[in-house]
Amino acid sequence: MKIDFESIEKDNYKINSVSILKSVKAHRSLIKGIVYNERLNIIISWSEEGVISINNDYSFDFLNIIDLGNIYDIKEILISKYDLICVNCDIIGNYKYKMFCFTLNGIQATFCEDSSDNIYRCFFEGKLNVVYTNGIIISYNCYDFQNPFKNLVPKYIEVFEGERIRINYCNYYPKIKKYLIIYSDNNISFEKVSKSFI
Repeated sequence: MKIDFESIEKDNYKINSVSILKSVKAHRSLIKGIVYNERLNIIISWSEEGVISINNDYSFDFLNIIDLGNIYDIKEILISKYDLICVNCDIIGNYKYKMFCFTLNGIQATFCEDSSDNIYRCFFEGKLNVVYTNGIIISYNCYDFQNPFKNLVPKYIEVFEGERIRINYCNYYPKIKKYLIIYSDNNISFEKVSKSFI
């Protein structure tokens, strides 16, 4: 920071201008997403080359950089109440998805990889709840992706005009503990979350 001032009296000064001289470059390619966490005062951003940058939200100082490599297309990043970073990404050139769980200092806690179906979106409510486009919702402990809880499958999974109905939109409402799901045939349902999912 540069402050331009002039002395008026013995202990009095007049500030003419204040300028910030520091700049930060976090990525060398297009930034695809940004997540802000008010509780931790951090900003997490990710680029198309698979680099995750964790910065202080006040000074933009680097806290950590996690480089997954350019074979991953990062879709979303979530922060758990245990301060774990969950990364949902697709493997480029392959019909597989991969989920990673990192600590804030970049240590990989766990991961899982599958090719069963695309992930639509992920939500945190105690556990990591993963909504797949085929209508299945699976819950994981955020520190252990190897033991999923498959106990929420929407009732409205049918075939419509020769094609399987898929999820077009999903959102979770934590106050009422329900998912709002809009399907590909434009039907809407509210799915209640069981206690084992939280």
